[in-house]
Amino acid sequence: MAEVLLIHGSCHGAWCWHRVIPALAALGIPARAIDLPAHGQDRTPAADASLRAYAEAILSALTGPTLLVGHSAAGYAITAAAEMDPTFPRSEPPHPCHFSLPVLRRANGAGRLIVEITARLA
Repeated sequence: MAEVLLIHGSCHGAWCWHRVIPALAALGIPARAIDLPAHGQDRTPAADASLRAYAEAILSALTGPTLLVGHSAAGYAITAAAEMDPTFPRSEPPHPCHFSLPVLRRANGAGRLIVEITARLA
């Protein structure tokens, strides 16, 4: 099964996925989150953060078949990573999924997001 790599939006970090990762694990889906440059625990100076740096961080985090899931501005970084990666299947463009923070909160631990991820992995 493909791993799920969770990418945060602006003004967030890997911490924002703290409910999603255990929910996916309970379903037997391997998942992890990364901090993009200059976010969360990453110590990159803010002046060095860029869309290219975000894309490179995503690509360096890939270890095999991976479903990239992003929140908000992460869609830009994921798209940039796909454009930079020559192995990305060009016949299969990214599938956008939109979830606002209030929807995630109402879903009590991002249950709706979990349904979307499991549907993509099926």
